[in-house]
Amino acid sequence: MRVLGAFRCDQASAAWNYDFILVNSTDLEIDMIQTQSHTPGVEVSNGPFVPVGAPTTTFAFSPLQPGQPFELSICGFNEAAADSGEPYDCCRQTVSLSAPSQNCGAE
Repeated sequence: MRVLGAFRCDQASAAWNYDFILVNSTDLEIDMIQTQSHTPGVEVSNGPFVPVGAPTTTFAFSPLQPGQPFELSICGFNEAAADSGEPYDCCRQTVSLSAPSQNCGAE
């Protein structure tokens, strides 16, 4: 599993979003991602559970300082399997990102 994407400034919230596609090289039918920030002060404001959308999925972050590096732990899984109450597989990956060097939103 790989995450490929780009940052986008959400002018309404003055926050950086990360629009991405999930490249699933496993045999899991991943339709949900659980994410956790490992960087103090950086939160995934639309998480911790984010549905995998088509064509892209978005993580929303608050707050991010210009150029700030941060790290996310993601777990991709099939929501129906998780809801079954039985043990289910999860594809885990750590993603290292850096916020864009400029501020997002109005000054």
